[in-house]
Amino acid sequence: ELIGSGYIGWRSLAVAPDGSIFVLVGESGISGEEGALHVMSRGVSGWTSVATVADVAPWQTRGSGSIVAPAAGDIRVAFRKSFDDGSKGVGYLVLSNGVWSETIIERSGFVSPPAIAVDAAGESLISWGDEHLDLRLSRRVGGIWQTPLIDALGRLAEATDIEVDVDGNIFILYTKDGGLALAVGK
Repeated sequence: ELIGSGYIGWRSLAVAPDGSIFVLVGESGISGEEGALHVMSRGVSGWTSVATVADVAPWQTRGSGSIVAPAAGDIRVAFRKSFDDGSKGVGYLVLSNGVWSETIIERSGFVSPPAIAVDAAGESLISWGDEHLDLRLSRRVGGIWQTPLIDALGRLAEATDIEVDVDGNIFILYTKDGGLALAVGK
């Protein structure tokens, strides 16, 4: 089924436990200049944009991000955003009590497309690469975002992926020295 027309750039899919489907896309439409990042939801009458993230330079970030839906009415997005000064940021968009809010977790000269997962405690974990091309993990501890260095790569791939198992182990897949690497930790 067709979700939307126009050029669809980066995309991510999430299915909530209640069966609700959400898609994250960067869409340009017809103009050829990429537009904002959209969270799309599938309803009875088809697909609609339920949240939009504006960007001063969307052609540089290409609407990149990752979406999860750990519970009904709980949608979370990690995304890369551009700012007027040329810097990038790791953004966090969350739906809580029917209201969307946007937070910038960290700014850097470069941000690779972030990936998001949710741990058993319900906290978001976001993997990404910084301006030094090092692997980072952003997570909230006591309500405050912390972003420790996971691996000083010097050559991070364009994207990472992250998952958490039932025992709380965090797995981050990334490229290192021309091959695939897996970081595992708590």
